[in-house]
Amino acid sequence: MKGWFFALCALLVLTSVWIVIRIRTYRLNRTKEYLEREVAARTSELVRERHTITLQNQELAALNQTKDHLMAVIGHELRGPMLSIQNIGDSIRYLLKNGQAAHAAKLGEHIKHRVFSIRMLLDNLLYWGLSQAGKQEVFREPISLHALIIVTGK
Repeated sequence: MKGWFFALCALLVLTSVWIVIRIRTYRLNRTKEYLEREVAARTSELVRERHTITLQNQELAALNQTKDHLMAVIGHELRGPMLSIQNIGDSIRYLLKNGQAAHAAKLGEHIKHRVFSIRMLLDNLLYWGLSQAGKQEVFREPISLHALIIVTGK
C-alpha cells in the first residue's frame, strides 16, 4: 500500500506542477498579447508622427526657398537705388570740387528721389510682412482711377 500512496502523492505533485505551469504560461501569453498590441499601437503612432514631420520639413524647405528668393529680390531692388546714390554722391563731390554747386544741388534732388523710392520699397516690405504675420488688416475699397491718374500726373 505504501507504493500506491507514493505513486498517488507523486501524481498529485506532478499534476499540481503541471497546473501551475499552465496558469503561468496562460498569464505570460496574455501579457505577451497585450504588449504586442501596445507596440503595434505605438508603432502606428510613430509612423503617423514621422509622416507629419516629413510634411512639415517639406513645407519648411519650400518656405526657406521662398524666403531666399524674396531676399534675393529685395537685395536686387535695393542695390540699384543704392548704387545710383553712390554714383550721384561721387558726381556731387566732383562738381563741388570744380565749383559747380548749382549742378550739384540738382543731383541732390536725384538723391532725394532715390531715397524716397528706397523708403517706399522698405515701407511696402514692412506692410507686407505685417500682413503676412496677421498684424495688419487690409481694407479694400473701390477708387476712381481717373482721379488717381490726374492727381499723380500733377
